[in-house]
Amino acid sequence: YGNDKLTPVITALGAGIGDDFDLNKLRYHKVIIMADADVDGSHIRTLLLTFFFRFMRPLIEHGYVYAAVPPLYKLTPVITALGAGIGDEFDLNKLRYHKVIIMADADVDGSHIRTLLLTFFFRFMRPLVEEGHVYLAQPPLFRITKGKRHYYAFSDQQRDQIMADLGSGYEIQRYKGLGEMDSEQLWETTMNPETRTMRRVEVEDAIEADEVFTVLMGDKVEPRREFIIKYAKEANWDV
Repeated sequence: YGNDKLTPVITALGAGIGDDFDLNKLRYHKVIIMADADVDGSHIRTLLLTFFFRFMRPLIEHGYVYAAVPPLYKLTPVITALGAGIGDEFDLNKLRYHKVIIMADADVDGSHIRTLLLTFFFRFMRPLVEEGHVYLAQPPLFRITKGKRHYYAFSDQQRDQIMADLGSGYEIQRYKGLGEMDSEQLWETTMNPETRTMRRVEVEDAIEADEVFTVLMGDKVEPRREFIIKYAKEANWDV
């Protein structure tokens, strides 16, 4: 079947494969897929479910396959740090900080993190958003260096404009994440109050994040399929 890494799975289940699959020989009543909660884990689950569906379909039809659901983020430290509670018990008067700044990478993964956190704040700490306490840090995606001068670009379009203005003789560094910056770069671009760029989150931003989260991560498959079909051609691939 083209992948010897699945041989241990077939052997462990003991029921054969394909036309030779015999549910009566199955050694376990629960086959649990445990994978990471991120995109890579989703790919692994998809591959394994496809394998079971194509070559061990009775396993699924009789309800023996389960997918473990690990948490993607542990938000307890965030709740504790803010000190204002959560849900119906949230009390804005107890908030310890006047600015809650979401600082994530400038790439697609960072966008996912921002969406998740904004959805969390909107659903469980809505006054935090409504009263303007939530901000988004805006780290650069590129650093263009010419001589001893550095220029930072926050998008592909801005990068292209800087390159056109400089003409030639420059070097480009693409930041895959905040961890790729040294301490001085991180301070200069993202943390220094005198030079950083921040955007205050409006209620409309949080509503949009919540809607995207519901479509892409919710239980209903059809809205997710329609979303993918609608925006597939507009996707900006981050590779």
